[in-house]
Parts: sequence; structure tokens; C-alpha cells
Amino acid sequence: MENSPVGHRVAQVEAIDKDAYENGDIKYELIGSDDFTIDNNGIIFSAKILDRETIDNHNFKVIAKDSSRINPKSSSATVTVAILDENDNRPTFDSNSTDYFIPPGLKSGDFVLGIFASDKDKGENAR
Repeated sequence: MENSPVGHRVAQVEAIDKDAYENGDIKYELIGSDDFTIDNNGIIFSAKILDRETIDNHNFKVIAKDSSRINPKSSSATVTVAILDENDNRPTFDSNSTDYFIPPGLKSGDFVLGIFASDKDKGENAR
């Protein structure tokens, strides 16, 4: 979720190694993003406050590596984290002007003025 505190649990990955002892002891490494960290249980945490309006999807790689000292084996997975929107932006108008000229001779129902507003949030939060 957007604006969650640093250290917020985002996801968890799990690798399985059928070897015994240190050959089956798995360590995780996250590559390709400074926005997240991973612990030795495969839990992914936010490393900073995330802003959906800046980056809405984060892609990175997780490496699972066994602890063998002789012939370590590893595997990787690509992880995509989609940031859920929080209603943290106000709508803005396309113009700050409040003075408009209305020409004479208009009839009832004639178009006089169009004002456009937009919101950087997404979905229901942008309505």
C-alpha cells in the first residue's frame, strides 16, 4: 500500500532445497531495487515509503542460494510488486483563473464555460 511505513511486510517468497545440513540452508538476496529488502525467511519488506504516483509497479529479482561451501546452488525468481493507491492527492483544476468573459447574446442552454479537474490518484480515489 502506498505510504506504508518503512519495514512494512510486502510479500514472501519460498524456495525449497531437499539437501540436508548447510547444503539445504537457504539464504535470500534481492537484486535490482533499493526500495525493498529481504530477510533469510524470504519475507520482503519496504525499505522506504512508496509513492504510487511516482512508481506504481516495482520489478526485481530474488536469488535463493544454498549455503554449500563446495558447490553452492542457486535459483532466481522475478518479483513484481504493484503499489495499491491511497487517496493522498487533491483534485486540481486546469486553470487558476476565476475571471471569465461571457459574451452577450447567449441563449439559455448555450455553452458558457468548461472547467477540467484532474487527480493523480487512481480508480475510486481519483473520482
